[in-house]
Amino acid sequence: MKRLLAYIILSILTMGEICSQQADSLFVYNDSVRMRKHPWRAAFENVMINAAIWADNRFERKADYAKISINTIRTNIKRGFVWDNDLFASNQLLHPIHGSLFFSAARSNGLNYWESLPYSFMGSFSWELCAETTPPSINDLLSTSFGGAALGEVSYRLSTLVLDDSKTGAARLWREFVGTVVSPVRGLNRIITGKAWKVRHKYYKYIDYEKIPVNISVSLGDRYMADDNRFFRQNNNAYLEYQMNYGDILSNETTKPYDFFKFNVLFNLGGTQPIVSNVSLVAKLAAKCYEPLPGHKALIGLFQHFDYYN
Repeated sequence: MKRLLAYIILSILTMGEICSQQADSLFVYNDSVRMRKHPWRAAFENVMINAAIWADNRFERKADYAKISINTIRTNIKRGFVWDNDLFASNQLLHPIHGSLFFSAARSNGLNYWESLPYSFMGSFSWELCAETTPPSINDLLSTSFGGAALGEVSYRLSTLVLDDSKTGAARLWREFVGTVVSPVRGLNRIITGKAWKVRHKYYKYIDYEKIPVNISVSLGDRYMADDNRFFRQNNNAYLEYQMNYGDILSNETTKPYDFFKFNVLFNLGGTQPIVSNVSLVAKLAAKCYEPLPGHKALIGLFQHFDYYN
């Protein structure tokens, strides 16, 4: 009887260990081979990102500020950084999008959030000094670096929601396509490395929904906006709004930056308003949840905010 009881207990413990091992083998982040870091490849990709955008400005758009030379670079270095007054959308949205490409290059090459931050900074720094004839801008450097990290991490994690390396055929194709649209640099890296079509039945999932719950809502409607502070000079336009709650803000199990964030983006469909009217984000970088009293929880942490309204 004792032997039978010992066998049952041993079997239960072994089954728990096997289930744990099987669960661990599902997720890409537990695969040491897949999670190798490639910092130099990320740096090279940042150079190529700047080169591609500069080439478009210089040869396609024929922009005067893209007509650079050794002399313009020397002048920018001597002149130093200034505060520019360029278009609001350019400074506060397009520059962060530019920075997100630098950041995504690092993230998709195995680097974590903190390790990827210098890439968005150095990508912006080199652009400001070398890729334009206009004086380097300190506000562009800040918005590209930190705004780029915010949008880059969100786009990286959004693409993670659709990726699944166990899929094949049309199901795999649309997942890779959507992932590439959301995070272009990551998608390009998956194509270059062959991950985009390699089928795996171990370490093939990219997110554990039990640890990180995700709630998404999409709304479509019409907005009435008064023009020039006059109530009867109205402007009606349709809008599409995307909202996401990612992760559990009070969880102490998920401790990486952006394991919790709230993200909202509003698109105007027609009318006189900008296509992108609002992008807002609040993300947990590091935090600790306490329970000072039974049934009461308090959170102390460091958060990153990104707010764009136009």
